[in-house]
Amino acid sequence: MRKIILHIGFSKTGSSAIQSFLCRQSFLTSHEGSYRYYVVRKGKPLTGAGLTWRARLHPLSYFTTLGDIASAVAALPETAWEEKGGEEKGRGENRQSIVPILSKESWGHEIEHLSAFEAVLAKRDVQAEIIAFVRPQVDWLQSAWWQWFAWEKDKTTPEQVWAYLAKAGQCDWAGLLQKFTQCRSVHKVTARLYQPEQNVVTQFCQLLGVEQDGGSRNKRRNLTLSPNQIRLYRTFPWLRSPHGGRLDPIISKILRSREKPPNMISSELAHKITTEMEASNQALMAFLSPSDRALMEKTQSWWGDKGKLTP
Repeated sequence: MRKIILHIGFSKTGSSAIQSFLCRQSFLTSHEGSYRYYVVRKGKPLTGAGLTWRARLHPLSYFTTLGDIASAVAALPETAWEEKGGEEKGRGENRQSIVPILSKESWGHEIEHLSAFEAVLAKRDVQAEIIAFVRPQVDWLQSAWWQWFAWEKDKTTPEQVWAYLAKAGQCDWAGLLQKFTQCRSVHKVTARLYQPEQNVVTQFCQLLGVEQDGGSRNKRRNLTLSPNQIRLYRTFPWLRSPHGGRLDPIISKILRSREKPPNMISSELAHKITTEMEASNQALMAFLSPSDRALMEKTQSWWGDKGKLTP
């Protein structure tokens, strides 16, 4: 059966760095096989030199797929799973299997599309492997606050944002991943811990068994805003909408700063988050490698005042 790799986020875990790398190097090989990255926009799949060229012209230097996960898989051509091997013989019989890759950071949250997604996989006779990166909910909220929520008018505090997210289950990483495991054509779901100090592109390539090109750098995009940028946007709020940060990378080059943005997560809110998410985070470890499980167990931001998880 044919296979597809789907990177589903989650948000604020280096998805844009992975997508930037894949736009520059859309064809990857490993001992286990070959992979080709596709971006689907307005129902049209892009890959190869055409994708690389368009990404270079984009203000962020990369493209991401538009639309839901089912529509993206449905838009791939049948040739997405084929690669010409050796010299073409004229009848195309010398072809080898290839694994397409699709990526969008919001797919992990969009579980309302999973029924249609499962139907598309079955229709196309494809098995899916899901890859997701996760980080502690407290750290995620601090990063997401300055990226999005600080600029929304209807959610004025981190406490209000968390109440909304918790009710919607949008930070229940384990619960969201378990929804994907319930799809019959999904044969594997893997999570990796996102560590800002580590190269997320290297981690992604390791999951595929691909040796990363030594010349490829982890070009991080959509970084958390610096204090200088925050002051600018607060002075001139019309420069930025909640999800309209296209000026961020440009302004960050002008207003260079190594300072971290103000911490908006109080100790009380951090305790509330880690307490509410403890059971979910224990379940999340089932999706991790042994080394990531060991790291998660001893990382306090996952467990709050309890520190290391006790058996």
